[in-house]
Amino acid sequence: SIDFYIGSILKQVEEKYEDKVKKDELKKIESQNEGNPEMVFKNPGAVTYADLKAYLKNKQNQRYKNNT
Repeated sequence: SIDFYIGSILKQVEEKYEDKVKKDELKKIESQNEGNPEMVFKNPGAVTYADLKAYLKNKQNQRYKNNT
């Protein structure tokens, strides 16, 4: 029947979507590298985006640590 056909199509689409999400998460995990927050002070010319992100995260953690 038409309900079975539509259900099977939806199931296939959901499985493909879940596979895509898993692959994207694996790529995200592989491509993430830890930044060095000290690099901002040691060598400002060689700072990467990951370094700046780590520096800001570290600074925010210290700010909240001091407030508690």
